[in-house]
Amino acid sequence: MKNELPGGLASLKGKKVHAFVIFNLPDGYLIRAKSKINPPDYAIKEVVDLQEERVSWLNEALVVNCDQCFDLHAEPPLRELSEEDLLRLIDKVSLHQDPSASDWKTLRKETGKADYIWLIFGSEDYEQRRGPVEKRGVLSAWSQIEVTLKGYLYDRAKGKVIHASEVVSKDFDLAAYPLPSEMQNEKTRAASLKLSSLEDLSVLEPQGSDFDSTQFDNQYPYPDVPGSPEVVQKGLLKLLELANP
Repeated sequence: MKNELPGGLASLKGKKVHAFVIFNLPDGYLIRAKSKINPPDYAIKEVVDLQEERVSWLNEALVVNCDQCFDLHAEPPLRELSEEDLLRLIDKVSLHQDPSASDWKTLRKETGKADYIWLIFGSEDYEQRRGPVEKRGVLSAWSQIEVTLKGYLYDRAKGKVIHASEVVSKDFDLAAYPLPSEMQNEKTRAASLKLSSLEDLSVLEPQGSDFDSTQFDNQYPYPDVPGSPEVVQKGLLKLLELANP
């Protein structure tokens, strides 16, 4: 984390901030695949709709953490950047790279007279694992989403990033089953566990991956991976908390 903004976001009062919220998925895939989607405009509309939603979440997070701190301008990046420029930034997100000097030069051209540029990179990762857990006799199927948000606040006058932070936001769902040795001849069924009574659900996280093979999908099905909206919203709230302590 880098912080040359000791007063937090509140110290930007009266300033103009131009924000870009850029996620790698599914934006990059949809833009690159638009020629294979019928009609092609559908892919672009889908990306813009997703980006509009993220912008609305950023505005909501700002209201919670620092209402009317500064004049924020944020639009779907695809409305402000060329596909080529946006895809280059999306690749930076996927490769976990920081924006370069040339990236800031591109963004400066698109931000008019804004005093600051606020670039937020977002990446989503998904994981499914299945295996025995610490609780004896139990096997769990675990589905997790992890959203990583990186925020960069760029001071145009100084020509450098004055605040940078990173937040990882997660959510998961799980299904618990008796281990095969515990089942004997009984039909596979969900284990009777009072999950809400456990202080830490992480004790049901699989230890190892002996049952990850698709051959176990019917016996021990994975739960659906949790949706990303709430995880992204939670991450944006935390990102703004870090920027405005």
